[in-house]
Amino acid sequence: MERFRFVIITGMSGAGKTNFMQKLEDMGYYCVDNLPPVLIARFADLCWKSTSNTRHVAVVSDIRGGSFFDALPQALDELNKRGIPHEVVFLEASDEALVRRYMETRRQHPLAKTMRIQEGIEAERKILAGVRAQADVIIDTTAMKPADLQEYMGSRFGAVDKKRDMQITVFSFGFKYGIPIDADMVIDVRFLPNPFYVEEYRFRSDSTALVKLEGVDSSERARMFTNVPVYFPLKFAQDAAVDGDVSWDFFVGFRVEDVNNGYIGDIVDVDTTTINTLFIIENDGEETLLPAQEEFIRGVDPEKKLITVELPDGLLDLDHAAPDEDE
Repeated sequence: MERFRFVIITGMSGAGKTNFMQKLEDMGYYCVDNLPPVLIARFADLCWKSTSNTRHVAVVSDIRGGSFFDALPQALDELNKRGIPHEVVFLEASDEALVRRYMETRRQHPLAKTMRIQEGIEAERKILAGVRAQADVIIDTTAMKPADLQEYMGSRFGAVDKKRDMQITVFSFGFKYGIPIDADMVIDVRFLPNPFYVEEYRFRSDSTALVKLEGVDSSERARMFTNVPVYFPLKFAQDAAVDGDVSWDFFVGFRVEDVNNGYIGDIVDVDTTTINTLFIIENDGEETLLPAQEEFIRGVDPEKKLITVELPDGLLDLDHAAPDEDE
């Protein structure tokens, strides 16, 4: 069975007892704040004999208990008689530090209801002198930073829940519903395209495609995409190019080579306003018009963005198109 630990936290008001208890609670201790001393021995005995997860317990008992607090020395004696293992942690700080903390928080010292804060602190030190003498550990928090206290507690009381790791929760939400009130960090990704999965598609014309999106099964849902920029995956256009079902604009940027004369140029535009569609090809600043007719095209490689053609002699003046071998 895991070692039983029963920690009694006491000391000066404003010295950090509540913070100390909260850190123990984060470490896995079962904590009770402001427990009357007359109940400490009975509570400790209950936890000691329990087979549940109350093997590490911490209680806070201090001057806030009023006349009940006077029974703390007797409670410690009772624990010793019953043989219940325990340790008393006494927290204190300098008068200057305690006065400053009370003035910063605007809280009232338990003994300074009818006197100055300084006088209440002096009276409390006298009352706690006997308890301080019985303490197993005395911690001065005057100049102690939270990180220093955390390190000390880890070495003195140990991490009970050794498997406890940092928990990170990542979730999505709609801004129109408001930012989650428990969020520590909010990342706005509305600038990213919202993904929809394509079930089927077909090109209706050179510049129009009909696309069926997964989950969009009604005209009302489809209206969501009215006047909204839509980015169509290039992969689908490439697949369509192989099947011959693609917009002419797809070929802009393709390199054109003739099987006999080599490089002709790069397609910079497509003219579909005439009876015969024309590739507008540019090479070294000069434009050439090439009929986009199937009888001339020998191959299309979407991955290399290359169109291979075999043109009849005299169709184009290709002497200027072929790049210099020395270039």
